[in-house]
Amino acid sequence: QSWFAYEDEEGRKLNDKTFVESQKKRSEELLKSITTEKNKKKLATYTANINEIRVLESKVTALDTLSEELTETQNAFNQDIEENNKTLDESKGFKKIPQIDFKLQNEAIAHDKWKLLEQKKEKEEQNQTIKSEFEQEGFTGDLSSLLDNAKTYQSNIQWAEKQLEAIAKQETALTNALTEREGLGEK
Repeated sequence: QSWFAYEDEEGRKLNDKTFVESQKKRSEELLKSITTEKNKKKLATYTANINEIRVLESKVTALDTLSEELTETQNAFNQDIEENNKTLDESKGFKKIPQIDFKLQNEAIAHDKWKLLEQKKEKEEQNQTIKSEFEQEGFTGDLSSLLDNAKTYQSNIQWAEKQLEAIAKQETALTNALTEREGLGEK
């Protein structure tokens, strides 16, 4: 009887029929839910969104870098221009060199960065909706690896089937032993 009460290090009763049946049922439901055509499309969209979000983030980073470089360049040139302007006397016909201003470039960068962040937000919201839908179906893990987990769910189902067979054999052996023990008293 202690065989039926065995618990692993996580406290799961691996030889308990109810526990094993619940694990099998859960794996079957998850496998069924991810293999529907509708959910395959959702998962493909989710995965594509993750990749697009990474691309969008790298574009935002590139724009930030460009903006910083423009500011540094503008400041460096304007400092040199200012130094040169100090040495040139307008009264002797020299023209002051106008300062450099990358205002138009920085405005375009700010606009494009805003557009990229809006796209990123849209993709993240779409993924959150997909994740919520899967959570309602009982899956609470990393969706991008969910299709890969189909093999794990299949393995879990096979394990549960083998474990249920072992439990049935142990139940039969226990029943036979109890019957035999009762017969010993009569003998």
